[in-house]
Amino acid sequence: MSDLTRGPILPNLLAFALPIFVATSLQTVYTIVDALWVAQLGARAIGAVSVSYVVIFIMLSVAWGTTAAVTALVAQYFGARRRDMVTRSIGNGILLIGGIALALTGLVLALHGPILRALGTPPELYPDAAVYLVISTVGMPFMYAFTIVGAAMRGVGDSVTPMKLGLISNGFNVLADPVLIFGLGPFPRLEVAGAAWATLLAKALAALWGLWLLQRREVTRVRREDFLPDRGIIRNLLKIALPAGLTSLVQSGANSVVMGLVTPWGTVAVAAHGIGLRVDSLLVMPAVAMGLAAAPMVGQNLGAGLAERAYVAGRVALRVIFVLLTALGGIMALAGPWLVWPFARHDPAVVQTGALYFAIQGFFYGLFGVLLVLNHMLRGAGDATATLVLSFISQWVFRLPLAWVFAFGLGWGVAGVWWGIVGSYLLGGAVGIGYFRSRRWMQKAVVRAPGVAETVSSPPVAPAGR
Repeated sequence: MSDLTRGPILPNLLAFALPIFVATSLQTVYTIVDALWVAQLGARAIGAVSVSYVVIFIMLSVAWGTTAAVTALVAQYFGARRRDMVTRSIGNGILLIGGIALALTGLVLALHGPILRALGTPPELYPDAAVYLVISTVGMPFMYAFTIVGAAMRGVGDSVTPMKLGLISNGFNVLADPVLIFGLGPFPRLEVAGAAWATLLAKALAALWGLWLLQRREVTRVRREDFLPDRGIIRNLLKIALPAGLTSLVQSGANSVVMGLVTPWGTVAVAAHGIGLRVDSLLVMPAVAMGLAAAPMVGQNLGAGLAERAYVAGRVALRVIFVLLTALGGIMALAGPWLVWPFARHDPAVVQTGALYFAIQGFFYGLFGVLLVLNHMLRGAGDATATLVLSFISQWVFRLPLAWVFAFGLGWGVAGVWWGIVGSYLLGGAVGIGYFRSRRWMQKAVVRAPGVAETVSSPPVAPAGR
């Protein structure tokens, strides 16, 4: 637990972000290892899991909005020294996400067949896809509980415990995968079902352990009365959760349309774009970590009435990620062929086209990071509606029209699609930074410490490093 309203900003921000970065990296490693184990069962197994994961991803996206809301409220009440409201926010957050989890679980279990058929699942993949989806859906309440635990802990300034829980969960999953998939020792061979059961058991372990740890701490110990519905808290949770969830849908929809703009340019273009997205997912991790660290820091300081410190914290986070991702992106732009080669070493055309992907976008990744951190930070401030608007403007107003004009109108081909993405970084980044500098997002805080007179228009009181 850490009070982020005191001490130098930059060291605290980096110390808070590091465990989040480690946890995110662990999750990525687990995903890769899980895919490698399933891949040994053959193409049908990979296809079945991939089809099912489309539905699972949507279910998880719903949880992300609620967890962002819990982090924001907990951080602001913690900064305002309102310990009773911290636990009430956690209790109502668990109540809300529990209701969502049960509703979605029942819905998907009842309709998993029609859902898979609507996705166009090939008949040969359907049995394994159905088994994987049903088992994963049964475990969804544990996944939701795990995300709420992490959100609450980050809200009170603890990013280390969620990292440890992630290490335990992912470690258990990596060990359980081969045992349950291939039937090692006394366990039966479950194949695709084994991969799903390994994930369910790992998330259940982490969720139950995390809930136990929440109850061991006075500041996060949820009492029976904290589970009573509080209309004010639920309204504030939904005010953040609904726009955050819609933002995920806006982004997913735009990514799907971008892929649709890439496919007319052939298999090589699609392969290069897919490889670029895989590498991008690694580059995203520092920005996600910085964003998840900036959200509670901004939230706690706004809750404490330290508006200028919240602004400076946000500015420091944006500057750090801009410099870091610009440097990393520059390296990627120059090292494009080497980045693509491991994925397509037998196809020189894909290597060449993939290298072009990084050559076009690499030096602009800093603005990509700014947009990502800004989204998390604004949610921490309670202004999730702004993240929805900014995402829509960046991707649907700028990215998609520019990509179409450059690719088809000007005849630049798939390179035009990627230049359209760069254009959205530039224009969307300008809009986002302009909104950040307007300071209007500070007025969206749910709570402020009583007796604190500082306002959003107060003059700067601290240098960027404090």
